[in-house]
Amino acid sequence: MFSREKLAAAARQRELALCLVYLGFSIFFLAFNFQPAWMAACAGCAVVCGLAWAERRQRVSGVASRWALAVAYLGPLLRGVRPLLAMPIPLAGSWFAGHMALSRDPNTNFLLALWLWLASIALFIALLVPWPRIWARDVAFGRSIKIPWPEVGLVALITIAALVVRTVHIVHEPYPFAGDEGNFALQGLEVNQGSIRNPFATGAPFGQPSLYYFVIALSYKIFGVGILGARIPSVVIGVAAIPLLYLLLRELFGRNVAVVGAAFLAIYHVHVHYSRIAMNNVSAVTIGVLALYLLARGLRTKQPLEFGLAGAAAALSLYSYVGARVIPVVMGVWLGAVALTYWRFLWANARGLLVLAVGFIVVALPQGLFYLENRNEFMASYRMASIFSTGWLAHEAQIRHSTEAQILVDQMRRAFGALTVYGETSGNDNAGIPLLDWFSRWPFFLGGLYCLARLRQPRHVMLMSLLVLTVVIGGALTIPPPTSARLITTVPALSALTALGIVMPATFLARWAGKARPLIPALAIAAVLFVGFINVSFYFRDYLPAKRYSGGNTNITQAAGDYLVDLGDDYVAYWFGAPYIGTRDPTLAFIARDRTIVDVPEHSTGLPQVSTSKPNAVFLFLEARKTEADRIMALCPSGTWRVFWDEHDKRNLFYSYEVRDAHDCVERGRLGIIPADQPQATVSDGSG
Repeated sequence: MFSREKLAAAARQRELALCLVYLGFSIFFLAFNFQPAWMAACAGCAVVCGLAWAERRQRVSGVASRWALAVAYLGPLLRGVRPLLAMPIPLAGSWFAGHMALSRDPNTNFLLALWLWLASIALFIALLVPWPRIWARDVAFGRSIKIPWPEVGLVALITIAALVVRTVHIVHEPYPFAGDEGNFALQGLEVNQGSIRNPFATGAPFGQPSLYYFVIALSYKIFGVGILGARIPSVVIGVAAIPLLYLLLRELFGRNVAVVGAAFLAIYHVHVHYSRIAMNNVSAVTIGVLALYLLARGLRTKQPLEFGLAGAAAALSLYSYVGARVIPVVMGVWLGAVALTYWRFLWANARGLLVLAVGFIVVALPQGLFYLENRNEFMASYRMASIFSTGWLAHEAQIRHSTEAQILVDQMRRAFGALTVYGETSGNDNAGIPLLDWFSRWPFFLGGLYCLARLRQPRHVMLMSLLVLTVVIGGALTIPPPTSARLITTVPALSALTALGIVMPATFLARWAGKARPLIPALAIAAVLFVGFINVSFYFRDYLPAKRYSGGNTNITQAAGDYLVDLGDDYVAYWFGAPYIGTRDPTLAFIARDRTIVDVPEHSTGLPQVSTSKPNAVFLFLEARKTEADRIMALCPSGTWRVFWDEHDKRNLFYSYEVRDAHDCVERGRLGIIPADQPQATVSDGSG
């Protein structure tokens, strides 16, 4: 244990260090002519120096100055005032990083902006850590998260099982590699190539925040460029949600509900699916669970660190899938429910709520400044699916001869029915079943009724608001419901309510079971195992073999890309696919990224000019342009004709015509010279 004198000396040294940091920041901001941040740094330095002088005067003379007395009387707001006085430093750093990211100068060092933002977040967290109490080995944070080792081992086993389920055959399943996945994968590739340099902007598809592309780019450096490198970030982020959900539910409902909820999430088919594809949807789940857990801890411990981390985690929703932006709203509803229950809550937690707001601002500033500068980008993807901005609601009312209110009621019915009644048919999932399987819906209903019966408790308000707000905003107000990608943020609430529906009836029965009481936990465990069997069996035995994911044109571009990769790099590919599928298709462009592919326009009289020395050529034809193959076969005889048949869809995907040493005939094709002799081609069944 450290003595009181040593702790006081450490506090004085910290004040001196804080003054020096403020001075350093003021010089830095002055050098960059950033006046607001320079003024904030100078003001912070003056305040810290004044506080140190007041405290020293009190220690020496025994008489408190007016300033010291004012600090003492402000109570909870300024208790532990030094961390609050230091907050302008990370705020200024994040603000400066955001203004650097807004620069249109091509020579701007956006990497410096990213590191400055990360440093500001790290400094914000460091300022909240109770270092003296840690040095004195008397920190409540460390004691309050102690979990028995057997319980830790059980959660670790559940997490390992979740990792296995999410990584088995991940390169090949789900098949094919969808177009939206291809967009994310290509954006990550452009980050490594230097084409995308700003992590605080937006990009394809549909104005997604750019930071996730940098995560994919980092994955490429570790796992290599390919489908594995593109999908692994989703795996890691998705698996992280399992122990976080356990911690959240343990904080709110106890050990049994936490273990069951984590086990359900580990094998829940919707979460498994979005953890296996190269898109940012699953990050909304992890960010939401993390933010809610930290807020739950903050409400219990009253520690500024937990409140600050909760605000920082909530701000990450701006860098994630658009559905994650409901998380700060849910946190606000939760805090409002607590305030209604405990009328002195706002004053008693004023310091924590202030730190929460500062944490949110520090993390959100760079992306928030970008959205302020480019307001159309903030909800670009949502506006494309909104029933209001697209004019769908008025148009549908006119077609159906109904009122807009009736259409909204029908939208609500379909959106909430997506949980238990209506099958999912969107391209990003297309599971064909509701979000909850036929067995899980019953404990979900029981958990929902239990939650509604105790709605006066803020924790139940939080769960129901997370479920209802997501279903209404991401389901009823978008077209066409149901779409699991937009409802992904309901996953924590669905897991929690299903766990409550299993554990609470078991707990109730155990009180009246008498001699059969030991059987009740066994029945609960059997229910969890049965739910796991249903979900895993559906996903791996029914869903993946049926190739319901994506489909359509993506089956063609995936097969064509794989074929070109196997064919080798000494071929120039001429793609007869326009206007139906072009070479800029994301799946084809990513899988065959190292191959030379040229679009041949429809009704073209000659082949496009290609500056390459590759000796061989391959011509690929979609079904709609198959008739043009005769001209190419007449131009380049003695080639090999292949048909790529899809056994699942029972259709021809595309055709290819391989020609070796094709330089002369390709040159004639560029000039539009078509010989009259008949083709002499070798026919092969191909593969696909």
